[in-house]
Amino acid sequence: MTQVEFDTAVITLERNGRASIRTDYEERVFVSAYQVMRQRLKQRLNIPDNQDREGPSDSELAKFLRGMDRRQRRLLKQIAEGLD
Repeated sequence: MTQVEFDTAVITLERNGRASIRTDYEERVFVSAYQVMRQRLKQRLNIPDNQDREGPSDSELAKFLRGMDRRQRRLLKQIAEGLD
């Protein structure tokens, strides 16, 4: 995934939410963001691993994506590229 493809997917998801997922890149970024958000929530609230969560709302997703710094964006891109 190129940087432009990643950035475009992030912007699309940030602006339009889950319903806007049309490409593999958008899907990969969403899944990666969900994994990171879920891990952070589990750590913060001490939620057991076997407890499922439906996924982030569009506003939660947008807030998460907007709040990323360069390092976090780079890590999210690496996670998204590693998905099969």
